[in-house]
Amino acid sequence: LVQVNLRKLNLEYKTAHGVKDFVPKRKQPFTRSILCDTLLGTPNGYGLGRYVVKHDSRRWRSLSALVRTLAQTGFRKAELSVDKHGSPCDADCLSHANLRWLLRGRSYSSSDAKSLLPYPQPGDYAILTPPPSKADPFDVVWGDKPIWLAYTGDALCAFSGLADIVLHDMPANSPHSHALFSDDDGLPFSGAQLDALLHHMLRRHYSDATARNYSWHSARIWLACALLASNASRAQIQAVCRWQTEESLNVYAMLGASQYSALLGSAMAVDIDAARAATLADAVPFIDRDDLHRA
Repeated sequence: LVQVNLRKLNLEYKTAHGVKDFVPKRKQPFTRSILCDTLLGTPNGYGLGRYVVKHDSRRWRSLSALVRTLAQTGFRKAELSVDKHGSPCDADCLSHANLRWLLRGRSYSSSDAKSLLPYPQPGDYAILTPPPSKADPFDVVWGDKPIWLAYTGDALCAFSGLADIVLHDMPANSPHSHALFSDDDGLPFSGAQLDALLHHMLRRHYSDATARNYSWHSARIWLACALLASNASRAQIQAVCRWQTEESLNVYAMLGASQYSALLGSAMAVDIDAARAATLADAVPFIDRDDLHRA
């Protein structure tokens, strides 16, 4: 009854005002240019609000690695931060205990990997175990499915950013209680703190109105769109982005202009002879000239 009346009210609103207000207003996906040039390209000494960027600082190493890790994993902001600034790392926050390494074909903890990390080779991997998330609060779905981050020369290589953290900022003990991405004081970033830093980084290149179209979730959308554009299957996209249903995939994995154009171009170039079984005898692809004369 509620659904029937809600539909009636929506139809009345549509008649009076159109459908513009019904269209969801979601964040835009990052582009590679935003990730590499606008975020990672923030120059040394640039002011992000009250914070002045220092490329040799713990905060910047964490921010740089966080951007690359989000681009390659699609983690949600809540999985990398805490609710309140100054709070310790909790069970929902990605910690140093979530990180291992596969180097030269052998598995290592971060403490044992430190001697090899300055000299990465093709075939080396950073291995992240996903923390709990809003879709998997007890980590029973994704907690046993590692994320493999290969060493490459790409600007968005998460391996390199994570290795930098281990080499400079790894805690001496209790890896479970230390956030993988942390501020200069060693405490995890808060969600609000990360939001403010992102907005300041975006404002270096874009207007305030444009910057507000993006959030850290834009990295998750970017990954879904990039996977779709690279011809990953729907099941593969769902697995990499850790969605339990296809509903989120349908929302976030969007075709870009070039992919859309290529699909339509291919479609326009083919001839089809598909037909429904119930009216197969009368289907246009199968009627012959005698049928046309009789008609």
